Order: sequence, then structure tokens, then C-alpha cells
Amino acid sequence: MSTQKRTLAGADVSEFGDFSDPEQAKNAIQISHGIFKKIEEFPKPVIACINGKALGGGNELQMACHLAIASEMAEFALPEVRLGILPGYGGTQRLPRLIGKRRALELILSGQRISAQRALQYGLINRVVPAEQLLEEALNWAAQFADGPPLAVKGILESVMKGSGQPFDEGLEIELGHILAVSRSEDAIEGVSAFYTKRTPEFKGK
Repeated sequence: MSTQKRTLAGADVSEFGDFSDPEQAKNAIQISHGIFKKIEEFPKPVIACINGKALGGGNELQMACHLAIASEMAEFALPEVRLGILPGYGGTQRLPRLIGKRRALELILSGQRISAQRALQYGLINRVVPAEQLLEEALNWAAQFADGPPLAVKGILESVMKGSGQPFDEGLEIELGHILAVSRSEDAIEGVSAFYTKRTPEFKGK
């Protein structure tokens, strides 16, 4: 990844005319929905790393990731309303879940840009670092998660990502299913053994 400032935008505005065919527009949007959903359902943490402007679909893409780190120069917006349209890649659904309904409505209805610090304050991203440290911090963060137990990590991601969209009791059932499955795994036995023998566990995803 370059440390130069970049713009992560969404659809090409010049292509909006092609959406005059409702079926074509529906298919194009559903393809994007499918891609973003695959990111959300990926069994390992997906980290968005933003070093510039994340606008429209680019912002919606980083929302689909599990975690996000940005440089101080990053900016975020869903500016579609200023073009007479609305976010089409899940922004109206993911943004309220991340930062709350009222703040999400303010940003979506106005199309305004917010800074990295404001995005951090709102809970849209996890961390803000100087641009020259962005890649190093992101890689260190990824390495931290890479050392985790694969089965437990997968269970955590599915419990949070799927459970947060369900009624509370149904979310608890999703969590319970993963707890019961993981607690019988070799990784769980290894983790407990390593704890008592004061050594670093060696997880194998079994």
C-alpha cells in the first residue's frame, strides 16, 4: 500500500445513465451486495486501511470490513444525495448499525464529509494514525489477529456480524452454538493447557 493520499470512490458517475434499465441496475447493485457480504462473512478479520478519501461506495466498502484504520488525512462521506440518489451498496443499513440512526441520517441526508478524527469519535473507524505509520500499524494489527485461534476467531466474527442483525435472544443462540462447538476443539484444550503451563499456545484450527 502506498502512503500517498488516495481516493476510494464508488461507482463512476458517468455510468449512472446505464441504470435507466431497472433490471440492469438491480443486477449490478446485487452483485455489489454479494461482494460486500462475502467480506462481512469472511472467517478471518478483514481490516480496511484508508489513506485518503473514502466516498460513496468506497466508504460503503470499508464499512463492510470488520475493522478499519485510517490516516489523519482520511475523509469519509456518503455524498449520493447531492446527485439526487441514495447509497446503494448497503450504506443506509451499515452506517446506522455502526454509528447510530440519528448520526447516520445526518450524514446520509446531508452528504457531508467528516474527518478521520470525527469518524473515530462516531465509531465509524477503530484507529487514526499518522500517514507515515499507517501501513506499519495496519500490518502489526493484522499480525496480532493472525496469531489467534482460528475457530474462536471465526466464531466471534459470526456471532457479532450475524447476531447484531438479529433479535437479542437469537443472537445469544448464535453465540451459544459457537461456544459449544469451540469448547470441544483441540484449540480449546491447547489454550487451557498453555495457560496453566505458562507457555504460548500453538493453535491449529482444529
